[in-house]
Amino acid sequence: DSTRSTRWRSRRPPGQYPADPAWGTAYPLLCWYMWEQYGDRRILEENYDGLKKYVEFLHSKAEGNVLRMGHYGDWVAIETTPLEVVSDAYYYYDVSILADVARILGKNGDADAYAKLAGDIKDDFNKTYLDPKTFNYSTGTQTANALALFLDLAPKEHAERVGRNLSWDILYGHNTHVTTGFIGIKYLMPALTKIGRSDLAYDLAVQSTHSCMQGSL
Repeated sequence: DSTRSTRWRSRRPPGQYPADPAWGTAYPLLCWYMWEQYGDRRILEENYDGLKKYVEFLHSKAEGNVLRMGHYGDWVAIETTPLEVVSDAYYYYDVSILADVARILGKNGDADAYAKLAGDIKDDFNKTYLDPKTFNYSTGTQTANALALFLDLAPKEHAERVGRNLSWDILYGHNTHVTTGFIGIKYLMPALTKIGRSDLAYDLAVQSTHSCMQGSL
């Protein structure tokens, strides 16, 4: 009801953005999903200024091209992915979406600028988090590697190795069990499908036992 809604709004200062990009990305993603499903430009036109302000907010918090801001990261994960890896990947995602939205709306100047920014973020993401010896991202968790693969952050020449690492971790490192939190799980199945391991995605989906850091239970 209206009273309840007013009480909820009063707990959040007007215009305050969420402290974690993985949560705030719901805004650009909802707009983008609506466009993909219905092809109605109005959702993009009506929200373009808001989307741009949100991306500029993230940009203002980034150090160079790396966004380390966050509190939750891959929430309730079995294996911890550093929260800055999650935040930076979502920063890239948001900027990429905005570049696409700008292109659709004919705002080519913005589209070019944000596409360049996305490219710079991608380059620095790889410099910061990709281990050139192991071809794992950060600590090599399922979430870290899946995010890189799903978002095409992994360079083409290294993507196959990153994919093999992800598959190995699932199959042999954790006996076909998920170790992600609720952020990583969203991208794990699509990432596996993208690298040609839809069979492994299916095995995870029908897995009926639990896992822990030491193995399956």
